[in-house]
Amino acid sequence: MKLQGFCLWLLSLRVHGGARRTAEGRDMPLIVVPVLLGILVVFITKLWDPIAEYVGYPLDVRRRVEDLQDAVQRLRSIQADLHRLDPRPSSEQGKGWVQSVQNLCLKEEKIKTGYDGCGLNYLSYCYFSKQADKEMKKATDLIVTGKELLKEAQAKPHPVRDVPPQHPQDQLWGMDSYKKKVRDFIQDTNTKSGLLGIWGMAGVGKTSLVKLFRDSSAEYAPLDFDHVLFVRAGRGCTVGDTQKAIAASMRLPVVPDETSQEGIIYNHFKDKNFLLLIDDLWGYLELKDVGIPMPLGIAPVLPLQEYRRKVVFTTRSKHVCGQMGCAENSIRLECLNQDDARKLFEDKVGKEIIKDTQLGMLARELADECGGLAMALCTIGQAMSTKKDPKEWRSAINLLKKSKLLEITNTDEELFERLKFDYDKMTENRKKCFLMCSLWAEDKNIPKEKLIEWWVGLGFLDASDSVNEGYFIINGLVDASMLEKGDNGLDSTENSHVKMHKMIRKMALWIVNDRGHQNIWLPHSVHRLAFSEEKWSKVERAWISTADTSRWSSSIRCPHLVMLVARQPFSLESAPNFEDITFLDLEGINLVKFPSEICGLDRLQYLNLSASEFDGLHEDLTKLSNLKYLHIRGIGGLQTIPKDLISQLKKLQLLDLFCSGATSHKVQYLTSLLEELESKTINLLYFGITVHTRADIEQLEKLFSSVCTQALCMDQFEDFFHERALARMSLRRCEFEDERHLKKIDLRLLSCLENMRELAITKSSVQVLVAEGHNEYGLLPNLGFLELRNLSKLQAVTWKNAGLDIRVVVINRCTKLRHATWVRHLQRLEELTISECPELKQVINNAEEAHQAGVSFCKLRKLKLELLPELFNISEQDFPFKELSYVRVADCEKLKFIKIQQRINQKKIRIDCNIGWWTSSVENQGIASSLFDPRFCL
Repeated sequence: MKLQGFCLWLLSLRVHGGARRTAEGRDMPLIVVPVLLGILVVFITKLWDPIAEYVGYPLDVRRRVEDLQDAVQRLRSIQADLHRLDPRPSSEQGKGWVQSVQNLCLKEEKIKTGYDGCGLNYLSYCYFSKQADKEMKKATDLIVTGKELLKEAQAKPHPVRDVPPQHPQDQLWGMDSYKKKVRDFIQDTNTKSGLLGIWGMAGVGKTSLVKLFRDSSAEYAPLDFDHVLFVRAGRGCTVGDTQKAIAASMRLPVVPDETSQEGIIYNHFKDKNFLLLIDDLWGYLELKDVGIPMPLGIAPVLPLQEYRRKVVFTTRSKHVCGQMGCAENSIRLECLNQDDARKLFEDKVGKEIIKDTQLGMLARELADECGGLAMALCTIGQAMSTKKDPKEWRSAINLLKKSKLLEITNTDEELFERLKFDYDKMTENRKKCFLMCSLWAEDKNIPKEKLIEWWVGLGFLDASDSVNEGYFIINGLVDASMLEKGDNGLDSTENSHVKMHKMIRKMALWIVNDRGHQNIWLPHSVHRLAFSEEKWSKVERAWISTADTSRWSSSIRCPHLVMLVARQPFSLESAPNFEDITFLDLEGINLVKFPSEICGLDRLQYLNLSASEFDGLHEDLTKLSNLKYLHIRGIGGLQTIPKDLISQLKKLQLLDLFCSGATSHKVQYLTSLLEELESKTINLLYFGITVHTRADIEQLEKLFSSVCTQALCMDQFEDFFHERALARMSLRRCEFEDERHLKKIDLRLLSCLENMRELAITKSSVQVLVAEGHNEYGLLPNLGFLELRNLSKLQAVTWKNAGLDIRVVVINRCTKLRHATWVRHLQRLEELTISECPELKQVINNAEEAHQAGVSFCKLRKLKLELLPELFNISEQDFPFKELSYVRVADCEKLKFIKIQQRINQKKIRIDCNIGWWTSSVENQGIASSLFDPRFCL
């Protein structure tokens, strides 16, 4: 009870008592007591109440803060209702009220934040409680005023909300499958996920696809979406930007504070069904901070009521889908196929041009040059719609091939600028790696291993961890839609190769060639005309053709040339004039004599002379004092390397002699080279070599700390295991007692070479090959490539817990081999080639496999079977072959059955074969024609 109430009660008692005593005629002065008490009550009340109120602040701080929050929430609701009726208040009272509400929201947020962080502090409790009480009085007044303003606004005729007209959509060629996937996601009332990502390269049609759903929302009336919103994010978009876009779209109040704006958006959508379309998202966006109610999908609120909350966003990068948490619930939008691309292009240029036979043919050629990129087809098609002269069309085709888009469209090259956005956000080193891909010919598959080798040779990657770093960069470029997965074909797979889209490649060449004004980089091209000698004075990087070199003279000057690649033979007389060159790749040009002309290129750091025919290195090679990377693999006749040549190349980090010297009886340089590497203490981050004996391998083991052997060819290896060798390796005798007469190679001999990535065993009389590790990763853990070639007596292979990272297996001319059941245990196997094995009857022998558990080729993508006259089936068991995309069958006349389990929603498997073999197999029901896409090229 308050002190004032107690005093009044006491006063009443004294008044009654005084009255009685007066009646009895006693002590009249007592009537003065009530007067005195009244004065005392007034005095004590005025003194005590402020003290009691202040002392009570810290005891009731939580309630006061929560009351203020509730009041502010009511104000926000009134503000939202008022904004719908009167978005832009004209009266000064209305404007002042809105500003006061915004100020109060900011003050309330500060009080809440301060109270949450003050801990058990008496003085802080007093302060925040008093502040909450003060703002609460303001909130009460604002609520009253807001209700009055709301009544006034309701009494006035309020504006009708604008509804955008529903225009008929342009036909979207090639989009039917994507439209169905998005529609299924939106209409799915059972899904728990409400987030879908659509990703693909710039200009592929992502915006057009989501706009279709924005403008066709009537299709989803059964789902009763209260709102269908389209928001463009764009580069650098923040939570605040998205909030403003949504608020503008829904005509919600716009406040400067993101937290307050979040509350306004949340309160509007929390009890509504909505479809939110976010276009062109460049990075992670926290939807909850925007104000989007969670969870997305189908959100139950009552036993018989639920809300449908769907969000679809588009982005250029798959990485963004991962950041948003929907990597597995994403759709990649790819470029149009040739037919749909031509239809779109024809629509933009007009029917009149297409009707003309000659112009129509040229229009289709120009459309094909756009690579199915919708933005390019539209831009160039519209620019060419007025061109009626065939010469103009031929000129446009040539200009586009040269990346000179400006001369076709007469615009500011917006197409290339938009494609360049993704390039601009790369690191400088990744930009260099990306641009290097443009040197490969258009539409050609680029081997990942070769690309990484180039990056190392150009100094873009550190040789010590080049493989891991290189694959990381390649995968990042693929996820960013700057590169594409390679084609599945005879010499490539989508895992081993990548490609550059035509327009991305044109954009890259446009960048390096000064927006098309220079010819600084010359890519590999069969269409490019040969340059005159004076034009070569500006060239920096070139992949030359026979047409180029045919016009060279010995006096040609290339003062800026730093990189040269060639794949056809040409005269190297002019090589001394390439004074600044640092990178020279002449792989496969079949040089019969070592080109001594290159020994004067003292700035050279990378030299590749692989797959040639010369028999020895030149002693003047020591003049290449800056040489770091020397590739001379696959030179079968290589016999001599001058003594101490390698040790004099002080900067050498890579020496690749894999399979060099293998066609001769013995490699003559081997012993002296290994001794040189040991005595001179040379450090090599990569070493590829051909060996013949166990002693050679033991020598490599001694070099383990300074020389990293990553590629090994065991050629004519006849140093088989016998009792003493097996004992020295701590192997149990009984393992081989029953088969002592067989010649065996046990790959545990290579256990110390754990960094080895390539292994070839060639021209040996081995009968049994054994590879058994003690555990899953115990033997050859990094091996990725295995070749068994010309093993004429090989009968069996035992493989267990070894080389489990092997991706490629090649078996060639193993004439006694009847099956290759062991490959089934290679769980990462992607490519299998078996050829010229005349006794091979099955790839997998189920009788041999009965007591073992296999992995069922879960990663196999490519299968090549050639010149196998006795092969009658792959296996008696049906395999799923979930990843298989390419098969080649050549000269396997007895093979009539390829059993593959039925696959759902997967692309057909391309099969290269003879038309007669295909017809026979289909007629005998040995092959399910519905699973394959036959190419009769044999």
